Amino acid sequence: MCSSDLQPMKRASAWSAVSRRAVALMVRPAPERRARGWAAVASLVLVIGVFDYLSGIEISLAIFYLVPVALATGWFGLRSGLVVAAVCTLTRIGCDQLIVLPDPLPAHTLWNAGASFLIMTAVAWLLHTLLTLHRQLEGEFAERTSELHASVADRRRLEREIIEVSARERTAFGRELHDELGQHLVATALASQVLAQTLGAA
Repeated sequence: MCSSDLQPMKRASAWSAVSRRAVALMVRPAPERRARGWAAVASLVLVIGVFDYLSGIEISLAIFYLVPVALATGWFGLRSGLVVAAVCTLTRIGCDQLIVLPDPLPAHTLWNAGASFLIMTAVAWLLHTLLTLHRQLEGEFAERTSELHASVADRRRLEREIIEVSARERTAFGRELHDELGQHLVATALASQVLAQTLGAA
């Protein structure tokens, strides 16, 4: 395989690693301190809002608001994601209003803000659905894994019991064989001595 064939595989592997890290970030349970998680989400909204204000009304940074919406949905659930989507939309409208003051906002700006709110809502719902399915699959996987471990442990216990029973049976059989065969041999030896004495006397 030449090096040019390895490049797509390396890129796919790198993309897979990045996506695994992103899913792990979203799937893990809410931070132990909810306040810290909310502070991170609020800080992101604030930073994006500042850059949105600095970029002016002509350049839209609406796509960047998806990051805090996704984090809030992954960490705190769908309702929190929808609340953050509404806050992001209001932040965007407020930044645009500050830019055009004292004039009113153009109608297309409000239309764009409404459309971005619908997109953020749809993304939050899709992400919540995917994460719920992912958590269910992880739960089923953990349950099946524990069942498999229990099954393997039962099989090993049964194997040990079979080995112990067969060892006991072998020991008992050997003891019985020794006792019965020993008695027969002693009886045969006595009978042969008696027969030898009888033949010798005749």
